[in-house]
Amino acid sequence: MELGELRLVVTLAEELHFGRTAERLGYTTSHVSHVLQRLERELGVVLFDRTTRQVRLSPAGATLLPLARAALAAADRFRDEAQRVAAASRRELRLAYAPGAGGLTTRLLAGLREEAPDAEVEVEPLADSLEVIRAVTDGTVAAGVANWHSARLQAIRFPNEPLGVLVPAGHPLARRRDVTVDALHEQPFILPERAVNPELYDAVLQFFRARGIAPRFLPRHITSPEQINALVAAGQGLALAAGGRPQGDAVVHVPLRGDRPPFNERWLLWRDAPPQGLLALLVAAAQRLAADADAGADTDTGADATR
Repeated sequence: MELGELRLVVTLAEELHFGRTAERLGYTTSHVSHVLQRLERELGVVLFDRTTRQVRLSPAGATLLPLARAALAAADRFRDEAQRVAAASRRELRLAYAPGAGGLTTRLLAGLREEAPDAEVEVEPLADSLEVIRAVTDGTVAAGVANWHSARLQAIRFPNEPLGVLVPAGHPLARRRDVTVDALHEQPFILPERAVNPELYDAVLQFFRARGIAPRFLPRHITSPEQINALVAAGQGLALAAGGRPQGDAVVHVPLRGDRPPFNERWLLWRDAPPQGLLALLVAAAQRLAADADAGADTDTGADATR
């Protein structure tokens, strides 16, 4: 028995017509009839009752049809998994990253090349974290580095880089050496709207509510750090930003001291579990980097507590 014979049986059960079955499979009608007769002789059972006017499943055919479908599905899964393993074993990898995640991407690639110096990695900058998540989800890339994550994907979180408040250059907070989150109470506060990233939106609101702090939230359709910087420069409100300094002179980055909201964390995202080949080496490099970052964050927290 061959898979092609099982596929013919399943197709004929769906069409109940020799001509349409032949058309779907690219056979002639006589070939469909010949294969079916040969299979029935081999099995010793009649799968279809047919006349010159009608084709229908026999009782035996109705009993065996689910098994034929299950066998074909298993074969399809085997083929897909074999293709995935073959792709993972190649020394090639496509990696996407979002704006603001370029530095982490560079460090991840350095860690990967320590283990696989011959790796061929195609790095693709995308417009925003949502585009990265989509590319990983649909398999366009093997992995992505983003500022947000998706519950549908495997992920490794990297702790916040030093977090600060972005304020317009003429704002009273711009003259301070640093601030705590209390300084944001009743201030206009720019936040990506919930539809952009529900997990981030809910986590930030919960952080402030738990501390009795009530900024005047201004949800906006924001997908990149550059958009946040531009809105602050235009006097639309304050915002949080991780890492380096803003571009231009219209915005001041004031370091944030004490409790920090869960904002602009970095994530390595991938779809396949467990990862194979180069992807597995990239994930291992990310785990080492995240562990080092966590250790550094713990040290920073202890330093804050002693001030």
